[in-house]
Amino acid sequence: TGVDQAALAVAHDLGLATGGWCPPGYVDENGPIGPMAEAWHLKALPTTVWDEHQGFFESLKISFNSTDIWARRTLMNALESSGTLTILPKDTTIVDGTNLGIEVVKALKKPLLVLGAVWRSEDIKVFKTWLQENDIRVLNINGPRESSAPGIHLECQTLFQKLFSSVVEP
Repeated sequence: TGVDQAALAVAHDLGLATGGWCPPGYVDENGPIGPMAEAWHLKALPTTVWDEHQGFFESLKISFNSTDIWARRTLMNALESSGTLTILPKDTTIVDGTNLGIEVVKALKKPLLVLGAVWRSEDIKVFKTWLQENDIRVLNINGPRESSAPGIHLECQTLFQKLFSSVVEP
């Protein structure tokens, strides 16, 4: 409902490939997102896939609730990406899975870029340089959900529009 859906919507509108894992039943914190999940090419994370990977995540020595469907999604998307862009709102303490997303990326030793939710002109250069230097081919987006940071979805749309437009081939 927050950062990740803002990124998916903007990327889809720009014609960029989208995808990734979502909780079983194609749900977010507000309920089913079927049509959006289909448009964004999201896959519902089956228990069998989680069962194949749970031991690996436990071996990373990070703290997570293995029955939390959102934690599972966060971990799997970090694993299957080549780098993660985390968006943090200004002056908000993060209490949702955003911190888990940062922890798992660090434990996996994958590239991590953290930006603020409010667009700044220097973000484009930082983002493009980070993508190139780390050969990011599959970008994972991490950040708070709308209920943890009210207004974050709308706030991030401008940021993602600027960032993603800067890497779209004309």
